[in-house]
Amino acid sequence: MPDKKLHYLFGKHEVGQHKERVLLSSLGFTQETAELFRQRLLAAVAAAGRARFTGKDRWGKKYLVLVTLEGVNGKVTELETAWIVRRPGDAPSFVTLTFDKDAAKTAGKDEQDDV
Repeated sequence: MPDKKLHYLFGKHEVGQHKERVLLSSLGFTQETAELFRQRLLAAVAAAGRARFTGKDRWGKKYLVLVTLEGVNGKVTELETAWIVRRPGDAPSFVTLTFDKDAAKTAGKDEQDDV
């Protein structure tokens, strides 16, 4: 997972800021623990052992991998990770992730409670 993807998830990126809120509220990950997040996510993807092919377009073949990830706060949630293989023989590249609906709801609730 390239550093620019970590910046997207944890660097106050305009689009990624919503995922950062969910990662913080549901799993306790912050910009300071982004490298640990990367390590745990890659280990969880490797442990999953299966990727579901979802299609092919001009950029490559796309796959989804469902993983269970433990946060720094000890909580566990399901994440769906998207990957792409651009050319045959290339390593898969991380595209994005989506959250278990309960994790996303928790993030919104925590944000409202703080107001």
